[in-house]
Amino acid sequence: MISSEVPLRQSELLKSGDSWLIINNPELTVASLRERFSRADILLADLDETDAPSPAKEIAKKLIKRNALNPKFLNWTFQTGWTFLREGRKVESVSWENLLRDFRDDEEFQKVVSQYTPRFAQKISYPGVFRFYEIFPGEKIYISRNVAKVVEAFAEVFSFSQIFAEQFDKKRAIGEIYDHNPWAKRFVIKGDSREDEEIAQFLQEKRKRGEIKDVLSICVCQEASKGGFSADIYTSRDQTLLSKILEGKK
Repeated sequence: MISSEVPLRQSELLKSGDSWLIINNPELTVASLRERFSRADILLADLDETDAPSPAKEIAKKLIKRNALNPKFLNWTFQTGWTFLREGRKVESVSWENLLRDFRDDEEFQKVVSQYTPRFAQKISYPGVFRFYEIFPGEKIYISRNVAKVVEAFAEVFSFSQIFAEQFDKKRAIGEIYDHNPWAKRFVIKGDSREDEEIAQFLQEKRKRGEIKDVLSICVCQEASKGGFSADIYTSRDQTLLSKILEGKK
């Protein structure tokens, strides 16, 4: 059991099996972390590589495999596809947007997307994610670049109240959410990329001006040494330890 009275050192690594956690805020104690999480009004979450292996990348890979001789798809592959799969988020937003523009109505695209049912979404989600959302008491909102059908499957599993799908400008999305929820004063942000950091920065500016009270940021990382953005908490994709700490089991 981690003492709730002792501040965790900045960048202290906590580990339990394959699940790890880094507290990157010297003012956070276990007790204050739990309190801030439990008092939050809205949790804003990314989907791809935050809650599960990227559905967008999996959809692209399957389409490449099934359409190896399709000239239209080959053109997309050579222009952006391989760069998308090789370099990840450096180009993924534009590549994914182009994929949706060119292939959304294709039968093969619809077949792949239709595989993302709630049952499948639960099966492929990272460990600890279901419990993380289960213990969060406030409203949960997805902000994702992915298509609505895919996001809806995960939203159903994790009991999200709203989704913002195909969001290629997340700053605009958070502006809309903020304007439509003036009652919300405490936020949690969970993501894995610079775009998610922009959401946190938007809300931090609101906090500095006294318009809201708290912003807690969580970055989901593939490796402990590589975070997608500066956050209060870094967690492994296996979020079991994070969930246990938040519910007082560690």
